[in-house]
Amino acid sequence: CEVYRKNFKQSMIVSVLNPLVASGLIFSVIFYGVQYMMTGGFFWLAAMSITSIVLAVFVGACFYIYQLMITFENTVFELYKNAVILSLMSLPQNILYIIIVMALSYFVFMSLTPIVSLIIAFLLWISVMRFVVEFGAARKIKSKLLDK
Repeated sequence: CEVYRKNFKQSMIVSVLNPLVASGLIFSVIFYGVQYMMTGGFFWLAAMSITSIVLAVFVGACFYIYQLMITFENTVFELYKNAVILSLMSLPQNILYIIIVMALSYFVFMSLTPIVSLIIAFLLWISVMRFVVEFGAARKIKSKLLDK
C-alpha cells in the first residue's frame, strides 16, 4: 500500500507537469513558426528548430517516465533526468515511434468520420499505440539499465 501511495504521488505530479511542459513547447513551436513566416528572420527559424528538437526529446522522455517510476526509486527531478537521458540515447527509435503514431493517427482521423474516430481513439487506439511505445521503452530500459 505504501508503494502505491508513493507512486501515486509521483504519477500525479508527472501527470500535471507533462501536459504543462508539452503545451508550452507546442505553443512555442507554433509561435516561433508564425514569427518566422511573418518576418523570415533566422532567429525565429533557429528558435523554432531548437524548440522542436526539445519537444521531440521531451515526447521521447515521456515514453520512459512511468516505467522508470515503478522500476526505480527516484525523485521527480531524477525521474525526468533519467528519462531524458534514455530519450537521447534512443533518439532515432523514439522519432520512429513518434512518426509511426502520428502517421497512423492521421490516417485514422482523416479517413473515418469524427464520431467513429473518437470511438476508436478512446476504446482501442490509445491502448494499441501505447503498447507499441511501452514495449519499445521496456526493451530499452532492460538493455540499458537492468541488464548491466
